[in-house]
Amino acid sequence: MKRLPIAILALACAFTGCKKEEEAAPSKTSLLTARNWRLIADVSSITSGGKTTSYDEFADYDECEKDNFTKFSSDKKVTVDEGKLKCDPNGDQQSSGTWDFNSDQTKLLLDSPDLGGVVIPFELVELGANTMKLRITQTLGADSYSEIYTFSAL
Repeated sequence: MKRLPIAILALACAFTGCKKEEEAAPSKTSLLTARNWRLIADVSSITSGGKTTSYDEFADYDECEKDNFTKFSSDKKVTVDEGKLKCDPNGDQQSSGTWDFNSDQTKLLLDSPDLGGVVIPFELVELGANTMKLRITQTLGADSYSEIYTFSAL
């Protein structure tokens, strides 16, 4: 009689011991550099006097801007490609700069000639296999301005 519970216990231990190990979540660098990214939304918000007003900036983008895509490389280089529709037919197809994370990987630091040669810290709101959201915020006294850029992986 005691053999049956021992056998069941042994089988239970054998099956639970054979569980597949869970895969580690991909690093932020891996997620960022795995694919090209296209901007699909740009929403700004201004808070003044306790009232917040939002605006769809992306609606004002030209079609030639909406097909651009960005590539982040593991060597910390970032390239923005004009896509098929170039806004300036005589302009460069690509522009480049550098990227990095801050020490706790909560901000994406971008530097490129297009940004005036200044490192801009974007808050990393979301970074997944298919979506990336970056926010930039400025506060002037009691007023604040923020802009959220949403990218889709290609």
